[in-house]
Amino acid sequence: MSKIYKEHLIWKRIDREETAIRFNCFEILGENKFCVQGVDYFSLPVDDAQIRGFNNQYIELFIEDSPENRSDLYDTLEDAIIFYERKFID
Repeated sequence: MSKIYKEHLIWKRIDREETAIRFNCFEILGENKFCVQGVDYFSLPVDDAQIRGFNNQYIELFIEDSPENRSDLYDTLEDAIIFYERKFID
């Protein structure tokens, strides 16, 4: 049986850079585990083509491979984000 996922889009503002980060997260329903598939960076001015491109990539990544194959699983959404930031952003 295929797994069912719930999407969680989590935002973080970086005021000093006038930038926002969107964490593209998933919850595996029935398992209560969370992972971060990837992040998107937005700066002013926000461009419609940029948004479409990010959204298309987000969907394509989900179709190509299950989110838990792209990221470790965590018990909380906060932990998934913290560990993703440590690995890829900091």
